[in-house]
Amino acid sequence: MIQKMFVNMLEVSIIVSAIILAVCILSPLLDKKYIAKWKYIVWLGITVRLLVPIPITFPDAPIQIDPAQVIQKSSNWQANLFSNQLMNEEFTTGSVVAKQDSFFSDLSVFNAAVGIWLVGTVVFSVYHLFGYFNFTRNSKRWSLARTPDQEKLFAQVKAEMGIQRNVSLRRSKIVKSPMMYGIIHPTVIIPHTEYSETDLYLILKHELTHYKRHDIELKFVLFLVRSFYWFNPFVHLMSKKFNETIELICDEYVIRGKDSSYKKRYMETILHSVEQQTGRSSIFTSNYSGGLKVVKKRFQNISFNGSKKKGIVALAAFTIVCVASSSLVVFGASAGDGNAKKVIEETQTTPHKEVMDSMSGVVGTQVPSEKIVGVLAESERNTKLEKIIIEYFEIPLEYLKTTKYYYNYVDLDEDGKDEILTVVMGPYSSGSGGSTALYVTKTDSGDLLVNQALTLIQTPVIISDNVTNGYKEIVVMNSGGGASGNYITLTVSEGKYNSVNDGTPIDGLEGISGKAIINNDIAKEMEEGKALYLQDK
Repeated sequence: MIQKMFVNMLEVSIIVSAIILAVCILSPLLDKKYIAKWKYIVWLGITVRLLVPIPITFPDAPIQIDPAQVIQKSSNWQANLFSNQLMNEEFTTGSVVAKQDSFFSDLSVFNAAVGIWLVGTVVFSVYHLFGYFNFTRNSKRWSLARTPDQEKLFAQVKAEMGIQRNVSLRRSKIVKSPMMYGIIHPTVIIPHTEYSETDLYLILKHELTHYKRHDIELKFVLFLVRSFYWFNPFVHLMSKKFNETIELICDEYVIRGKDSSYKKRYMETILHSVEQQTGRSSIFTSNYSGGLKVVKKRFQNISFNGSKKKGIVALAAFTIVCVASSSLVVFGASAGDGNAKKVIEETQTTPHKEVMDSMSGVVGTQVPSEKIVGVLAESERNTKLEKIIIEYFEIPLEYLKTTKYYYNYVDLDEDGKDEILTVVMGPYSSGSGGSTALYVTKTDSGDLLVNQALTLIQTPVIISDNVTNGYKEIVVMNSGGGASGNYITLTVSEGKYNSVNDGTPIDGLEGISGKAIINNDIAKEMEEGKALYLQDK
């Protein structure tokens, strides 16, 4: 699920980046004609789109981006990003694909990217949250008593603005310019500076306008967006521009209906506050200046004496263009549906040539061990097995047609009752070193139950006649993902088989007897349409 969300975020990130760039290019021209609210709505729409990374595309979008080609050009692996699979070029007979229960244990390019993204998100969030909580703690610690005049003026401004909620006013030695913070307990904090009554009135009105417009809550949402898309510089640019727009709109609300002298005094108050600012602004606060360039833009907006349009028509046109453009681009599994599915299927696990050649019976052509008998997988669908496979891997509906499974009935615990060993090959069960095998048992009521999942499994799977702790040993080939090819014996300890990575290496198959299940020519069966998929194509 995390991999799927990451792919969706990449798609949205690419599309939104182009929109952000377009808005930044058009802003100088549109700002002269329209009030700041048009851009506020655009930034808000982009923010919401980033928080809801659900692809909105036409089925046959003309612009299709195949992530597999992108990764293929940048590495020696042939990858399919949305299917979480890598082409292992070590073997000439086909690909060897891997799946891990936890994607962190898979060294594939895609899973590494997901891991880096998660770590980056956590680091970014913790860093900024720590700074915010440290700031709020210190601001309280170094708070000073408010003067009666300040409290009276604060109550007056609140009454004028119709604010009934308990918004606090605080003075502090550590802040250099006025600001507001706090979603649950909103607080206006001012520096330990002597202000004239007019200046303080304008400052309080500005900060309480942020409260009335829910700007602190919006800054929290922007923080979430930046945390999830920390890797995208355009998202950080959007956040910066959005903060600028928030200040412009706040200014417009404060000076609405006021004369030029009022505007001039308001600009002087802003300039004085900006001159006092030091260091960077903290998240979740209204403290934002953006430097002298932004202050100049604010002053131009405040001192503008003409009339500006609301920009409803322009905004509507821009929205239609953005939605249409994003719908015409498809990224990932939907891109070139036929080609995408072909890539997925071609990167499914095929039997290792050396193992296949070592089996007698249907497939093998060389027989170094006559004691191993090749057995084809069952050819009939097993609906109960399909159900638990889908539930175990949480496979989305759109990937059922690209996920196949092979299974055989085996008696691994020597109790006279057959269990099922199935190897699942698909986007949610395969990676760069093999696929995932499920050891499935049947309950007394007849229901199937996943007893254990084994990763890095390649076919065929040898069920040895040797028994350890009451269970037959399993022999598999371990290769791919950078590992050199060698046979591994899996034995049971405390009722569970050890993993492939913890298995015991052996030199060849000499002395091994048993049967090699799922001894199918998988590549050939795919071409002939004989493979069992979780959903018919």
